[in-house]
Amino acid sequence: MTGTHVICGGGVAGLAAALCLADRRDGKSIILVERSDTLGGLLRTFDYGPHGRFDCGMHFWTETGHTAFDQRVRGLLPGDAWESLSGTRRDLSGLFFRGRLQVHSQFPDLRTLPDPERSACLADFFDHLNRLGGRMPSSPASGESFQTHARRRFGRLIADNYVIPIAERNHGLPGSQLDAMARFLPLLDRVIMFDEGAFGDLMKSDVLRGLLAFPEQQRLPAQYASKQGSLYPREYGIGGVIAALAAELKRLGVTIMTGAQITAVATSGRTVTSVTVRQGATTLNVGPIERLVWASPVVGLAPLLAIERGLSAPVSMRRTVLIHLALAHPPEIGGLYCFFVGDATRGTYRMTNYPAYCPAAARPGHYPVTLEMIVDTGRSKDPAALIADGIADARTFGLLRDGEQPVFSAAEVLPSGFPTLAIPAIAAFNAARAAVIDRALNNLTLTGILARPDLFFQTDILRDLVETLNG
Repeated sequence: MTGTHVICGGGVAGLAAALCLADRRDGKSIILVERSDTLGGLLRTFDYGPHGRFDCGMHFWTETGHTAFDQRVRGLLPGDAWESLSGTRRDLSGLFFRGRLQVHSQFPDLRTLPDPERSACLADFFDHLNRLGGRMPSSPASGESFQTHARRRFGRLIADNYVIPIAERNHGLPGSQLDAMARFLPLLDRVIMFDEGAFGDLMKSDVLRGLLAFPEQQRLPAQYASKQGSLYPREYGIGGVIAALAAELKRLGVTIMTGAQITAVATSGRTVTSVTVRQGATTLNVGPIERLVWASPVVGLAPLLAIERGLSAPVSMRRTVLIHLALAHPPEIGGLYCFFVGDATRGTYRMTNYPAYCPAAARPGHYPVTLEMIVDTGRSKDPAALIADGIADARTFGLLRDGEQPVFSAAEVLPSGFPTLAIPAIAAFNAARAAVIDRALNNLTLTGILARPDLFFQTDILRDLVETLNG
């Protein structure tokens, strides 16, 4: 049968799209095009031989809620080859906040404030809520700043002193210049203000439950916990899932082209008719096109469709650096899978503790952790200097004892820039997406981050993709 499915992007969304299309067995050929030399995006594993393996921080495969698709993914590995994380243990995350590590929640705990300060926050919070008429603050408008969003959500006192500074510290921009999407990394949509006993009755209010976090994540009532579980391979390394998925796609006849990119997209009326793919010195014209699934940033598609007026590509100001450390002893962090950083450090925004959710990650005297740092692009990429900064942060967090050194360390500067959440950058994404959608191409599917407004997390992206492709 004529017609080819072409997928641009070999990250999680692109691979999932290829699996959905291949499972149709409709006789159409499928080509997946990935610009880098590896598949999976951030779901990859670095292997340092005798020094062990490390992921790119904490990354699971989380269920979408679509049973057939979720079972299909589970079937990539034998049933006993998975670590299944569910309920209150699906995501044990903390926060380094005001000089101490919170192991009970990743949301800022304002109970730790001195009493006059805490009382002022309580009074301002409820006074602000009263001015809103007791209603849930509205969702952010397009182009709204994180500063405006946080103030409308919590009032000025809490927003300006405890919430906005965390976003500014992690994203390197004033809250007035950050898009409201900055609330996603780390999650800044709630704060802790009450003990567990008092909060029991407060949870009956949808408004208060949407603004205040339950203070003990491992005792969160079951009715409020996520219903979707997460999967991680028992044999340490999330890259094993990507390898199994790639092998399954090849078995189903999918052509996977790495180190390649789509350089041209031809259309006729409301149909994508062909694409041009370049891989090294080879150029391939593919057509006719049954469906083009664009699982890469939409700002890269707009120029290929001759959509350029008024659009500017977002500028990535920063880079993600992974500092992999093997510790001589288990991290004493209360069994957390990871914690985010709300204080000023040398750049770490998240630390991942692999053995907490994959026991096979550890061996005696070798406990792997990763510190994810965001650094300015103009900063030196000298690995020794980056590792020194990571070790200094590890000492600040209490991961290394006095005078102790890690048994292994490595730095990896990721090739793709950290997506800045500045207002102009998000506006460029939104404008590009709107312009592409306005073309009304009937055989084009957009997926991935910001393929829909506020589409950000992997689980939501996969759910949206499965619903779109499988109807």
